Amino acid sequence: MGDATDDSKVRRVSIPRSAMVIASALDQLGRVKQWMRELVEHVGLGPREAFDMTLAVHEAVVNAIMHGNKQDVRKRVEIAHACEDGRLIVRVKDEGNGFDVARRLGRALKSVSPTEPSGRGLLLITRLADEVVYNERGNEVRLAKVIRRRG
Repeated sequence: MGDATDDSKVRRVSIPRSAMVIASALDQLGRVKQWMRELVEHVGLGPREAFDMTLAVHEAVVNAIMHGNKQDVRKRVEIAHACEDGRLIVRVKDEGNGFDVARRLGRALKSVSPTEPSGRGLLLITRLADEVVYNERGNEVRLAKVIRRRG
């Protein structure tokens, strides 16, 4: 999901891993946005890549809060990052039961309606991140973005 990359254009960065844990409440999204803003700036993503990754993570966290943890504030969402092989990787994990990723994504591809208030999160995530990998249970997603050299 994304373009093949030329290694000469990939920027290798080394920054300490970081993580945050939030309650399953939508009012926590501001904290996630600030964390992502600092992360993409520190990693050095270009403006387009930073926007794409921040929005993909936002959608993954909203899904974790709303669908995974059913907005149960006693349940947590963990967001963590690492830089590996010239890629920024962000992991989002909830405490929910998970879901059948292939079935839900297939259904979203067939039936997304511009008039529905929800249902586009999975599609956005797959379009915005260079790589999207769910765990078998469906309660954790790893999003990756190649860190390209600026200029």
